[in-house]
Amino acid sequence: MSAVGPCWGKPVPRSPPSPGDRKGGISEITLVGFVLKGGKRDEELILPINSSLSVTLHQDQLKTTTTAAISRDFKEDRLWLNGEEVNVGHPRLQSCLREMRRLARKRRGGSAGAAAPLSLSYKVHVASVNNFPTAAGLASSAAGYACLVHTLARLYGEEGELSEVARQGSGSACRSMLGGFVQWLMGERPDGKDSVAQQVAPDTHWPELRVLILVVSAEKKPVGSTAGMQTSVDTSRLLKHRAEAVVPERMAQMIQFIRQRDFEGFGQLTMKDSNQFHATCLDTFPPIFYLNDISRRIIALAHRFNAHHGKTKVAYTFDAGPNAVVFTLADTVDEFVEVVKRSFPPESNGDQFLRGLPAGPALLSEELLSTVVLEPVPGAIRYILLTKRQKETMFAQPRVGNEGGADQGGGGTGKLFSLTGPLRAAGVFVCLLEYPRGKRKKGSTMERCGQKYLTAVVKVFGPVTRNYYVRAILHAALAVPAGFLLSTILGTACLGIASAIYLLAAIRGEEWNPIEQKPQERPQVGGGTIKQPPTMPPPRPPPETRKKQPAEEASQENPIPVTIEVGGVGR
Repeated sequence: MSAVGPCWGKPVPRSPPSPGDRKGGISEITLVGFVLKGGKRDEELILPINSSLSVTLHQDQLKTTTTAAISRDFKEDRLWLNGEEVNVGHPRLQSCLREMRRLARKRRGGSAGAAAPLSLSYKVHVASVNNFPTAAGLASSAAGYACLVHTLARLYGEEGELSEVARQGSGSACRSMLGGFVQWLMGERPDGKDSVAQQVAPDTHWPELRVLILVVSAEKKPVGSTAGMQTSVDTSRLLKHRAEAVVPERMAQMIQFIRQRDFEGFGQLTMKDSNQFHATCLDTFPPIFYLNDISRRIIALAHRFNAHHGKTKVAYTFDAGPNAVVFTLADTVDEFVEVVKRSFPPESNGDQFLRGLPAGPALLSEELLSTVVLEPVPGAIRYILLTKRQKETMFAQPRVGNEGGADQGGGGTGKLFSLTGPLRAAGVFVCLLEYPRGKRKKGSTMERCGQKYLTAVVKVFGPVTRNYYVRAILHAALAVPAGFLLSTILGTACLGIASAIYLLAAIRGEEWNPIEQKPQERPQVGGGTIKQPPTMPPPRPPPETRKKQPAEEASQENPIPVTIEVGGVGR
């Protein structure tokens, strides 16, 4: 199971930046796995022994935010996690940093032996914050590495397939790079190039699916996922059988259930696979105990609830920790939340017991209370987090620009915003405005292809589009926000030049006038430029014999003698 979460921009703790700094920020979301990963066949490349599947959850409830900055003033790479500085020399972290810099160097045309571009030689400072328990079985490491890779990619201007890089930090992080329902392919190549994430269903699929996370403990688990799974690979024969004979079939079944929105099959297979995953933990030597007594009570509660309704209404899954992830549909949420509250009554945080999405009140029948809610355990569950699957683009556009334009905030940055959308809309408007050529005062102007259609649109705005002062101000206003993004700096220069040209033309009294088509004039017949037809059409006699004969003569004598030959004898 993997989970990733985001928070919003906590500023990187660091010394005052220099003007050459750049800063990036990214929001990440949570992934919860159904068919769980079960260890690695290659610890160095982080290649799994079987494929896995997960769904991306909504970032408003579970999220991690990572911010990063590079500067010539930084002496070394540094990392802060939840406000505390941690060791940046971890091999997996260094692997991600090294790979992202290599990709950036390759894109800029450098080679491994060549000197790195100046910005790539700068050290990086990274801060990451989770709004959910860290190292408690909710895959916070996958969240952090997915955020880290995507933030560095934006910082260095990298694009394209990044799940392979994220996998080098945490295996589940590669699934975190995509939205919707995602599978992590095991792959077969020794170099791991084919072990990447692949979307099974888009983020708009199955909108009625809901997820409840029952937080039993926020404490760090005694046995880490990496160490525990590697021990299972070395000692558990059940894990090997599971990877070879069970998971491939379950992967195909799970994908089919998801695409058909079959919650009955989906829920049962989710619970079975979670149970088998933890059976491999018990089969490990020495055994690993991720579940506790409260976890087992939650499992029993789910089965009693389903038995009461006669079908699968809720489905649980547990990763490497005691916290339960429960899947259900929107029409079951209110009832099951009330059942959890009755089974594990909150001791002191009644108002904060349910977090995330709201749940309405539900009236439980006496039969349900007597068969499902047995022996309540007050305070056993710290809180419930209600969320749903992600329905939007997974990653928020980060803010990247000169340090003076980036947020340096004090108490948080709020949601990161993107200038890309407004600038694209402004670019379309400028093209619409500039395409029709205006009429010159002197000389002629050739129309562009199809100009007459856009001219009609531009004319509708009247003085707003005719006046060159307005155009100068418009171009100057568009150049300001475009200057904050490195990718639009060339457009900023063009807009600034256009603004200056329009301002000069406005001062000279010029304005835009549409090119109107002139009506075609009909030719005049009977005078003017058209001559009368000739009185003597060709063929004509020689000039010396061309004399006018008196009009009153009845006949004319042909000046050219005509000889008629008959039978070779002339007359």
